[in-house]
Amino acid sequence: MKLKELQDFDIQSATLSVWVFRKQTVKSNPVYRGKWITVVPELKTELTEFICAERGKYTETIEYSLLAQNNEASLMLIGSGETSAVAITALSADQTQARKVKEIKELANCDFYSVKLVSGDTVLHCVKKTDLSWATKKQSGLRSVVFKNNKLKIDDTPRFNIAKDFDFYILGDNVFIKNKKTFESLLSYKKAHLTNFNDLVDEPEFSQLFTDAGPLKRYVGTNAM
Repeated sequence: MKLKELQDFDIQSATLSVWVFRKQTVKSNPVYRGKWITVVPELKTELTEFICAERGKYTETIEYSLLAQNNEASLMLIGSGETSAVAITALSADQTQARKVKEIKELANCDFYSVKLVSGDTVLHCVKKTDLSWATKKQSGLRSVVFKNNKLKIDDTPRFNIAKDFDFYILGDNVFIKNKKTFESLLSYKKAHLTNFNDLVDEPEFSQLFTDAGPLKRYVGTNAM
C-alpha cells in the first residue's frame, strides 16, 4: 500500500532543508532551477509538526486521472516518472554549497518550495506553491511596520510565509497529490490531460454529447489546461 510508505516515513528524525524553485517553459518544456537553505531548529520543529499533522489526515489514495477528484481524507496517486517530479528530485539531490542560497534575491519570486526530508536513503519532498509574500512586487506602495514598545516602528526585514499544509508530496517513485490544480501547474502535466482526454472522447457516453468532437480535440491539443 503506497499510502503506508508515506505514513511510515520517519519525519521526526529526518534531516530537513528547504528548497526553492523557479520554473520556466522553454519550447513547451518545463525547466527548473533550484536552491536550498537550512533552517533554525525552531522552524524545523514547526515544519515537522505541520507535516505530521497534515499526513495524519489522509486515509486513502485514488489513482490520478483527468476526471479524478480527491476529498479531505484522500490523496491522488501517480508515478513520479510520469511527471516532471523527477526533475525536482534530481535537482535537489545535488545539495552542494554551490546551490545554497546566499542572497535574499535568490528567495524572492520563487514559484514554489519544498521541505526536503532525508531519512536514510529515502527522500520525502513536501511541495507548496508560494504565495504573494515571496514576490518583490508586493512591496510596491507599501511600508512594513511593527508594533513595539507601544509604538509603530518601520521594519524592512524581508518576510516569507511558510504554509501549514502542502500541495503534493514526492516520495520515491510516487507523487501524492492534495491540490490537483497546483500539481498540474507546477509539474506541467498537460500530456496526461491529452492522453486521458482522447480516451474520454472515445467513450460512447461522452462522445454522444457532440455531433463532431474534432474541433474540441484540436482546441484541447493546442491550449493549456
